[in-house]
Amino acid sequence: RPLRRPTDRYNFNGRLDHALTKAHTLRFNFQQNASDQRNLGVGSYDLPGRAYSRTSTDSILRLSENGPIGRSMFADSRLQVRWQSSDSASAIEAPTLKVLDAFTSGGAQQAGGRDSTEIELATNIDWAHKTHAVRMGALIEGGRYRSDSHSNYLGTFTFASLADYDAGRPSTWAQRIGDPLVEYSHWQAGFFVQDDWRVRKNLTLSGGLRQEMQTHLDGKLNLGPRGGFTWSPFKSGKTSLRASWGIFY
Repeated sequence: RPLRRPTDRYNFNGRLDHALTKAHTLRFNFQQNASDQRNLGVGSYDLPGRAYSRTSTDSILRLSENGPIGRSMFADSRLQVRWQSSDSASAIEAPTLKVLDAFTSGGAQQAGGRDSTEIELATNIDWAHKTHAVRMGALIEGGRYRSDSHSNYLGTFTFASLADYDAGRPSTWAQRIGDPLVEYSHWQAGFFVQDDWRVRKNLTLSGGLRQEMQTHLDGKLNLGPRGGFTWSPFKSGKTSLRASWGIFY
């Protein structure tokens, strides 16, 4: 008879807006997606005992705040935190028996999972003064990651035929051994400033500088200058010429 493969999912999304002042607004958003899957890995030559289940969760928290600072500045800040996790479990714990072109029985040998926490924090500030429009900002992002997912930890016997299986004569034996645990963290940051200078009504010059770094590279000084212009040579303004240049890491 057909084997059922049930899946349960749920989703949640909530948002709250709060006026800190007449000009500043704080926004809060939280969403979560989760699933529970069962009887995975069964079908074709795989018998029901080979089933395994998997649960996963993905949660995101977002905070943002923006508003003017004085008469000539505007700030926009945001924070995001994300948690992800998954876990697998076999229906039975047993070595795998694989008979070519016949059947595969035993345990699925799926265990462990993955977990991660990621953070992103960013701020942009815009400042307008006469013919200059200046923007400066910072971005910091990174996370912690962990995985202990492993498979085939009890071993797999492979038989070339049903006759070899009846005779207890496998052709190969394979097993994955060792510690599956992997843990690491990674962080990176960027800081920038740029100025759009309106020299004339039809000409704007842009210049900026960006600094980037990350934890897995030794070089911490990575200055990236940028420049460009926008020029409308005709009075009609229907034609604009743009060019830019920069160093990127």
